[in-house]
Amino acid sequence: MEAEELTSGNLDPECVCTAMLFPEELLTATDAVLDAFESELPGLGEAPVEQVFAVVEHVLLALNAVDDAHNGSALETNVKSCATTSTSRSPSTASMLSP
Repeated sequence: MEAEELTSGNLDPECVCTAMLFPEELLTATDAVLDAFESELPGLGEAPVEQVFAVVEHVLLALNAVDDAHNGSALETNVKSCATTSTSRSPSTASMLSP
């Protein structure tokens, strides 16, 4: 959408940031991880909690790998936590399973 607005002249080139923050390779890799996660969800309805946690761990590790491939700054969760109304701070998703 940002590219279309830029091309049509409705967006100042100085305001373009989406493509820099979220390059196509990052979006494609993240989509692949989330698509795989989504495909595992239907089988978890009656699954034991250990299996659910294993699927969640797998997706978090995969997202960490995507983040690492983009210098550890691609999947910033602090921005999201700043937008919440909660005053408590929780660890970022990307760092939860980091060694």
